[in-house]
Amino acid sequence: NLLKVKLSGFNLAHFPLNGGRQRLTEDTLEIQREDLNRLRSYRRPIRDASLAPYLQSTPFLQSDHPQIRALAVRVLGGETDALKAVERIKRWVYDGLVKVPTVSIPNALEVLQTRRGDCNEHTVLFNAIARAGGIPARTVVGVVYLRGAFYYHAWSEVWLGQWISVDSVLDQFPADVTHIKFLEGDIDRQIDILELIGKLKIKVVEAS
Repeated sequence: NLLKVKLSGFNLAHFPLNGGRQRLTEDTLEIQREDLNRLRSYRRPIRDASLAPYLQSTPFLQSDHPQIRALAVRVLGGETDALKAVERIKRWVYDGLVKVPTVSIPNALEVLQTRRGDCNEHTVLFNAIARAGGIPARTVVGVVYLRGAFYYHAWSEVWLGQWISVDSVLDQFPADVTHIKFLEGDIDRQIDILELIGKLKIKVVEAS
């Protein structure tokens, strides 16, 4: 539930590493997994003017499209508890999409039609369903530890009083502490992470 790493090889000031479950001290980043049991209860739809951007439909997350809205109704049914609703969406996306490497900038409607893809496809569809269901959601980009190394990855965050990580391709809510966030924003922001390719160095200091 806790990971401490030393980061090097790039300008740390270029990325919003500090905040939420991450705490940056000089070149050391601490990631603390969120505790769902400590969250207060929220009912959906969550209405808060400051969260409006994370409920809006976008060219990549077409949450106002009739097909996405109908899917949200089907997946969520009458569930009004936001935390339970997030679990339902995560489970549906995890079960419903074939996991294959994909080179594209996906949008949720295309993913709903193809039912296949990698972390990007899972994330945009999850976020679109969440937004259609009245749950603020956003895309985050970073790295995750898999099979002995850190790899580029994208996943979701949902607002339940604070931003909580959700990984619908690895079936994790909240995401484990090896998910290190570097950026947040729509899927087109991912080009900004190119600065890290071939430069990023991560040394694990502590893991528990």
